[in-house]
Amino acid sequence: MVKYRIDRARRLIEITIAGVYLLEHAQALARSLRADPAFDREFSQIIDCRDADLSNLSTADLREIAADLLSVPGRRIAILSKDSSDEALVRLYATYVQLTENKSVLRSFHDLDSAIAWIGEIR
Repeated sequence: MVKYRIDRARRLIEITIAGVYLLEHAQALARSLRADPAFDREFSQIIDCRDADLSNLSTADLREIAADLLSVPGRRIAILSKDSSDEALVRLYATYVQLTENKSVLRSFHDLDSAIAWIGEIR
């Protein structure tokens, strides 16, 4: 399950991922966001993966997701992960993002308050 909420007042997109997460889910999320009139590529993002199973994502999947990132250079994206194996995937994903033209700034967190505080530093 993937759901998102766009908070225009806070210039923030909150994405929650639960269950097995595959490349197709990332692609469907990107299509949904692009079609949403409230979506703005300049908004920061908090992506909560603490209830997600990311183990089926390959390195090729991560590269493809990074190439299709819906953000602008310098935008902060906080990713909440539950354990060190997920955190390693987040670090690899962040590396792939840096290799694209996007250059968004990604950081991994284990708790929501820290992620919100980091996102809030740019306001």
